[in-house]
Amino acid sequence: MWNPVETVAKNRKVDVNELVEFATKNEAKYGIAFEGEHALVNTWHVDQLVIDFKALAALPITEK
Repeated sequence: MWNPVETVAKNRKVDVNELVEFATKNEAKYGIAFEGEHALVNTWHVDQLVIDFKALAALPITEK
């Protein structure tokens, strides 16, 4: 079953635009597919996508 990444973001209470951007940048890792302009993620990858996104969001921002 495929889920729109936007819907996953809303259901998991994370920023929609940021999750979509993260998912599309990591398309191969999470098996992201596209239907028109909408990114879709398979049910099997939803949890790991959100876990990895939240872990990345928790990292401190460092300036170079």
